[in-house]
Amino acid sequence: MTDVVVFMDLDDSIFQTRGKCRSPENLAPAALGPDGVPLSFMEPWQRLLLDLLSGGGPGLGTAVIPATARDLGSFGRVLPRFAHGAILDFGGLVLGPSGQVDRDWLGTVSGKARSAKGLLDEALGLALGEIGRRGLDARARIVSDLDLPFYLVAKTRSGDPAGLGPIRAALEERLGGEASVFLNGNNLSLLPAYLDKAPAAEYFLSRYFPDLGPGALVLGLGDGLPDRRLLSLCHYCLIPARSQLGRSLL
Repeated sequence: MTDVVVFMDLDDSIFQTRGKCRSPENLAPAALGPDGVPLSFMEPWQRLLLDLLSGGGPGLGTAVIPATARDLGSFGRVLPRFAHGAILDFGGLVLGPSGQVDRDWLGTVSGKARSAKGLLDEALGLALGEIGRRGLDARARIVSDLDLPFYLVAKTRSGDPAGLGPIRAALEERLGGEASVFLNGNNLSLLPAYLDKAPAAEYFLSRYFPDLGPGALVLGLGDGLPDRRLLSLCHYCLIPARSQLGRSLL
């Protein structure tokens, strides 16, 4: 019997790259890069938080569900294991408890994703145009899974987010009415209007926890503006103090 469900954002919530860690000591590898080298790390207090949320208390059944922008490939390189499923691609994919792609949810979003391909192609063209025209030290790509395009991401190679400002302005001017543009540190994302973690979380609860009683507890952990709707579904939300959301509240 599950009493507590935790929807947990990953990057910059429960782990981060080494340069964002408060202390360089006692770090535990948390996610690998494509070359197999550790790229993200957990600080001791983050490990304690994950253990606390995963373990629950005496007699409690707790399920931790990652809700992340990561795609299947990058999620597969996350070192902590999660046994109750996951939400990937900002809500584009749902994985069931055994790690399988949920085909019902895939059927719900696949048509929307294909319809958004033109929008994402235009967004990529705008981003690459700004990069080339201004000589920005940045890169941009469309994140896809199972041949479905979900969202656009742009980052600077140096880690300095200043170069993302012109790209953000161009995207918002041209496509702001059809998509949401989020800038959080060195991570710029453009999400088609349909794409959000919250609908995927609502589906996840109804599909995998249909017997969740009125006395059950739903928690949310997230750091950035794209997490707001997901967090609003939960009874309580956990927000890292030094995150984008934390700075807006404190």
